[in-house]
Amino acid sequence: MADHTAAPDRPISAVFIIEITPITAPMLAGWLEKGHHIAALVVPGPRPGKQSSFSTWRRRRKRKLVLKRHLIPTEVPLIEFSRPYDWAALGQRLAGFHADVLITFGFLTLIPETLLKLFAKGGLNLHPALLPNYKGPHPIARLVVDEQYEAHGGVSLHKMTSGFDEGDILAQIAFSPGDWHSTATLSRALASGMKLLVAEAAPDHCAGRLEGVRQPEGNFTWAQLGRKPVVVGSQ
Repeated sequence: MADHTAAPDRPISAVFIIEITPITAPMLAGWLEKGHHIAALVVPGPRPGKQSSFSTWRRRRKRKLVLKRHLIPTEVPLIEFSRPYDWAALGQRLAGFHADVLITFGFLTLIPETLLKLFAKGGLNLHPALLPNYKGPHPIARLVVDEQYEAHGGVSLHKMTSGFDEGDILAQIAFSPGDWHSTATLSRALASGMKLLVAEAAPDHCAGRLEGVRQPEGNFTWAQLGRKPVVVGSQ
């Protein structure tokens, strides 16, 4: 169990549950630049029967290259976590790191409270929309389909609870209209926003300087798409 009585301004240790990509790596670098510690990175594992496949090898190689490009130390443990999820086993492993906080992005399964309780400061999630609007697994796609990206486009850092995207909002960064010009500009805006929130807001929360704001109740759009392809725009 993490130390609940630690000094507020000491370096903070975090476990991240993310995929390693050019969008997520900058926030890891920003966390380290502030003098904090990455206890472990939990990344998607291969599907059953694919442990030795070429696609699995390629994904692992891409992760290493991205981490190297952003100067993430090679000694940071990478834990592959595959379906069916064994939360008890993951919890036993993460408990050994004695990390202060869990930070996630893009993990579409609800994380059990038993795992969140391993961290003195609980869990924080990065959601690519301005909560309480567009909770759910596909916020960016739904924002585009609904033509609401200028009103509700951005990234939110919020506390994790027993419900999806329901915890107190710690900080938000809105995207500009120009950020939606292309996939490349949107990716840069998302990477930059997450880096700033993780480097500034997350440590302030862990140090007790940022409490967050409770999300209002109401009927807000649930951001989920069906299985059918979605066509945006016209030829």
